[in-house]
Amino acid sequence: MYNWAGAGICEDPWRPCYGNYITENFAVRIAGDGERDGHPWDLGKGGVGFWLRSPFNAVVDNVAANCWGKQGPYSYGFAVNATHLETVNVPLEPGAEPSPINGNAIGLLWFAGNECYGCQNGLTLWWLGTHYATVLGSAGTVKDFTAWHIRQWAYFGYETAGLTLDGFTVRGDTRLDISDWTQTGILFGDYFQKGTRIVNPDIDGCQLGIETGTWCDGQLAIEGGRLKNRWNVKV
Repeated sequence: MYNWAGAGICEDPWRPCYGNYITENFAVRIAGDGERDGHPWDLGKGGVGFWLRSPFNAVVDNVAANCWGKQGPYSYGFAVNATHLETVNVPLEPGAEPSPINGNAIGLLWFAGNECYGCQNGLTLWWLGTHYATVLGSAGTVKDFTAWHIRQWAYFGYETAGLTLDGFTVRGDTRLDISDWTQTGILFGDYFQKGTRIVNPDIDGCQLGIETGTWCDGQLAIEGGRLKNRWNVKV
């Protein structure tokens, strides 16, 4: 997908997909408005390589590059936006009749080996395993995500419960003059997090490695890994 407006791959926000295998795709030079994608009807128009409404799909070994927002800062290589997903009808197995489930209770089916470079931001997740601050399940695992030459945030976390970032790799450059935004590996801001685990991170060269956020229900664990940044951890 080359030179698209809005998003390279964009899932229908009104009919969430289930059980698809999205693999070995390349989305490059994706331009959007860069506005905050806070509602499903925004249709991933911010400038996103892969914009998904539901976590029900396998997203494996894809690459997003040069994704940019022209107006605001909220452009990403990968985004899974389950905000107010709530009750959806999906087949629980191939050929089955659709059954109602709570979409915010389901975590990532399989999200592994994806890469993002030359983008405004890397990855963002919304409302996985939780409905705002009501815990419903587990957000699942982001495995071996790689981000480099990112303008702002390699990961920006909205509300999740039980999320694991395993093998999250970031390469930044502390020489960049970015006085308006701090180049950060993993950022949670002021959004609800419960049971978050960051396992074996490898974050090097950012202004800030990991910022744990201000709304953590219980512990946020950083286990193993390597941090080599101007500031490694901000609590």
